[in-house]
Amino acid sequence: MNNTSPRSLNGNRRRLVIASVSILAVLFGISVATPELRSRKGIIADWKRRGIDVMALGDSPAWLRKASPYFADLYERHYPELHSLYEGDGTLSNEDLSNLRYFSEIQSVLWSDSLISEEGLSFLRGMRIKSVGFWDMPISDLGIRYLSEIANMESLSICGSEITSQGFSESSRMPKLKDLSLRRNRFQGNEILDLQGVNQITTLSLYENDLTDEAIKGLSVLTNLTELELKEPELTTVGLSAVVALPALQKLRLIDMQIDDMGLAQFRSMKQLKEFRLEGTKVTFKGVEAFRKSRPDCRVYASKFELPGGCLVIEGHELTEE
Repeated sequence: MNNTSPRSLNGNRRRLVIASVSILAVLFGISVATPELRSRKGIIADWKRRGIDVMALGDSPAWLRKASPYFADLYERHYPELHSLYEGDGTLSNEDLSNLRYFSEIQSVLWSDSLISEEGLSFLRGMRIKSVGFWDMPISDLGIRYLSEIANMESLSICGSEITSQGFSESSRMPKLKDLSLRRNRFQGNEILDLQGVNQITTLSLYENDLTDEAIKGLSVLTNLTELELKEPELTTVGLSAVVALPALQKLRLIDMQIDDMGLAQFRSMKQLKEFRLEGTKVTFKGVEAFRKSRPDCRVYASKFELPGGCLVIEGHELTEE
């Protein structure tokens, strides 16, 4: 015999009706109050129409799809998850960055030669983006300070900007940054590259930033750096002593650098170095072989030696001198 009283059944029905009406009211309010262009799906559709590379996934909860396909579609319309936003044809604007406030889950933003100004970068403050990259934009140290207010940023790539050697000072601290890439930023003069604001990074790439032997001394604060790529033709053997002094460096790649056999020899003291790549340098076959004999625990990959007639060495093949 069912002992449930009519009063209890009525109470359960009343609570179910109230809960259902509340859910419907919230969903209806969202659909009415959010204009199409400001809806998450509307913004993504606009980006795709303009040729911007967007990775977005829309997926409503299983219970909602089962209960109401209509409201499941409405949910997915307004709440697709945006994972990344990539743009390379100069159409991204400050308004587009402003619209990112509707996508707190976004992980990666990458753009080049766009219409975004430093004011636009201010829209990223407080977001939880993990990876940011931009190319060929007139961004100065002020833009770096805006970027430093991105809570979870772990990777940053900047190419062709107007930042100075003081752009990553303590005032622009990025405590969670792990990977930094700086390319063609044309740092001027002999000012030491200030990296105090990112001194915890583990990976660094420096390509064609006009860094001098004096400027490169700023690497000394990177006591946790394990991987370094350098393509700075102005550096000499004297400047590379700053690299030798890095206590945690395990992987090093030097490209088109003024390093010869004598300069190569100084890297023998880096007992923690496990992988060494040399491309387009002035080292010779004999210099590399001497290094290998003194450091058999370090893998050395080299190409374009200073040998008669030139020599291209393919990785994984033994070096031979004809």
